[in-house]
Amino acid sequence: MTITDTGLAAKTGTIYCSSWGYDQTNIDFYEVVAATAKTVQLRPIRSRCVEVTGELSEYVEPVPGDYNGEPFRRKVLTYARGAVAINGYTNAYPWDGRPRHATHYA
Repeated sequence: MTITDTGLAAKTGTIYCSSWGYDQTNIDFYEVVAATAKTVQLRPIRSRCVEVTGELSEYVEPVPGDYNGEPFRRKVLTYARGAVAINGYTNAYPWDGRPRHATHYA
């Protein structure tokens, strides 16, 4: 199934990515495990380091199928490029396939 209202193809297996943090950049990935016309069911997945860029920074990418949390459902935000609101401080967007830069503090 796809998300027809957004014009973006969000279907089972699509990866979403969110970036958030203060004094550090946290990167979270989610995999779509089910989809309807207006919602997706996401499941958190692990990431792996693909390049260390400094003592406290790296590029990461998702590991599809390597789940580290329970599934949850979110409405697709049709006004925001197919994003989903993960919580009150971050949205996740369909992942474009490029590694994401993460930083750590202590």
